[in-house]
Amino acid sequence: TRRSSDLKHVLYHQFKGSSLAFPRPNYELWLPDITRRLEQWFDDIPSDADQDNSRRTPCRAWREALHSNALLLLYRPNPIVPHPSRVALSMCAKAARNQIMTIRHLYRDQRIDMVWIWVHRLFLAGLTTTYCLWHLPEVRRQTSFEDLVETTQACSNVLSVSFGISTGQALI
Repeated sequence: TRRSSDLKHVLYHQFKGSSLAFPRPNYELWLPDITRRLEQWFDDIPSDADQDNSRRTPCRAWREALHSNALLLLYRPNPIVPHPSRVALSMCAKAARNQIMTIRHLYRDQRIDMVWIWVHRLFLAGLTTTYCLWHLPEVRRQTSFEDLVETTQACSNVLSVSFGISTGQALI
């Protein structure tokens, strides 16, 4: 998506230097702007009930997973912000959990199109969850044991099943 491209350009393309085609943005101005645009995009997503099922439009859960992925890209450690703030890591932890649970939902409903992309996103969400729990006591305090177990099991179960599908192995 266009927003994902914006995120990757600003956060990871900066080491190539500024050019006429890709000027270096002011990160302090860009961050609130991209956050606002992401939230507006997400708020504008119609509910599944509002969508015309005769057209091949992605379900809300699929778009929710894309939104969570964008938030992970934005708030996790990156070359521009190698040590995110507590607020950013808290947002990142929430997005990571949402990403995992949404991918599990998509997998159960057989709405995963390219398994390798979703496995990559799921794996990164699992790593991000671990990173946030490890580095931020507030995230540990705000995460119930039940939520942690559910998130961990959802991530590992979908990864296990997805790995079995991608390698052709039968998993029980």
